[in-house]
Amino acid sequence: MFHFYWNFAAFIILLSILIVVHELGHFFVARIFRVKVEKFSIGLGPKIFSWRNQQNTNFIISAIPIGGYVKMLDHHIDPEAFNNKKIWQRAAIITAGPVCNIILAIIAYWIVFMIGIPSYPPIISKINPNSIVAQAKIKPFMEIKSINNVPTPNWNSVRLQLIQNIDKQKISIGIAPFNSEKINNKVINLNNFNYKQNNKDDILLALGIIPSDMRIEPVIAIEPIIDDITSGTAADKAGLKVGDKIIKVDDKIVVDWQNFIMKVRDNPGNKLTVIIDRKDKIMEVILTPEKKLLNNNKVQGFAGIIPKTIFLPKKYTQLLSSGPLNALNQAINQTNKFMTLTISIFSKLISGDIRFNNFHGPIYIAKSAGRSAEYGLIYYLIFLAFISLNVSIINLFPLPILDGGNLLFLLIEKLKGRPVSPKVQEFSYNISAMILIVLMILAIFNDIARLC
Repeated sequence: MFHFYWNFAAFIILLSILIVVHELGHFFVARIFRVKVEKFSIGLGPKIFSWRNQQNTNFIISAIPIGGYVKMLDHHIDPEAFNNKKIWQRAAIITAGPVCNIILAIIAYWIVFMIGIPSYPPIISKINPNSIVAQAKIKPFMEIKSINNVPTPNWNSVRLQLIQNIDKQKISIGIAPFNSEKINNKVINLNNFNYKQNNKDDILLALGIIPSDMRIEPVIAIEPIIDDITSGTAADKAGLKVGDKIIKVDDKIVVDWQNFIMKVRDNPGNKLTVIIDRKDKIMEVILTPEKKLLNNNKVQGFAGIIPKTIFLPKKYTQLLSSGPLNALNQAINQTNKFMTLTISIFSKLISGDIRFNNFHGPIYIAKSAGRSAEYGLIYYLIFLAFISLNVSIINLFPLPILDGGNLLFLLIEKLKGRPVSPKVQEFSYNISAMILIVLMILAIFNDIARLC
């Protein structure tokens, strides 16, 4: 129950900030162009509290914190009426809301980059077989200490050094076991590698490196020790137990967990002789991995084992902070990056390239808001920026009930020389409202389905 109230509170605070900023954008630009604002409401439904300023604007806080609005005078004969202003002025007032959401995202990211983002050592989670780094005999669970003798304390520095050296024929990568200074230099050959022709955006994935899990305290599996076994699976039937350390498979020494997993995957239905250490006693078991059919119709082995994992202690956390100007530049770049990504996702959603069941609703947002708040201010601000950008882009959709739809009406008015008739506007408002309600219901169903 505590988590419910926590998520709800984090969601309401998030939503309130987004609404206030959005509506303030409309309000201030309206006042700049001398448009009389009759009401400024945060929330919908029954009024909780209200007051009036010197311009006789009624500021209202309502009971249901899921929206807000700015009501402007719209009588054509009044010089302070919204509809009596020039088209470009009305367009500026309408656009101000989404623009303020973008500015909010930039400010949130700016604070984040000035305070600093937690960073972790670059520990390799997996290596793709037959990749360039696999050919260089670079293995999982090793830490990347340097690239061409330049220290790489985090994944950002690894990516930067790889990109700076990607046009060279060879790159030297210094690796060491986690929490060790025993560095071994490996050379990757780039003669037959063309990053520009590679279809992966991340330089790490293009080379075949899969980074460790970047959670608050990343989890990594190091030694081949069993932490859990799924009941009824091949491992359970073979008699393996929690705490067993796997030493050999078919007379080959198991160096790390990835080494064991690859052996299991490559032997679906085949008997494997597994030597284990169980409480300092060496034992032998026969493991026959189950056959598992993948989406590409390939079959791989499956044992049903969960490895023992460790958390990187907080002492390994670094805060990557920047000065005000550099942080502002990073914030603008990050905002641009996420806006481009969000527009691309919405485009694929509309075209059908992404299924609608990937669309999230208020339940998911509330849960994510609560989780980010638990992690701390930095993560809450990052989530606030992300949602603010989504709100900005969605509001610019050409649906009449949204800001984008009102801009569309202004464009039609500019082309035709007269406003869209009130009847057409009212009809289109009703249709777009129905569309949004249906989309919201479907999004809520998606959220509920994920919880079940």
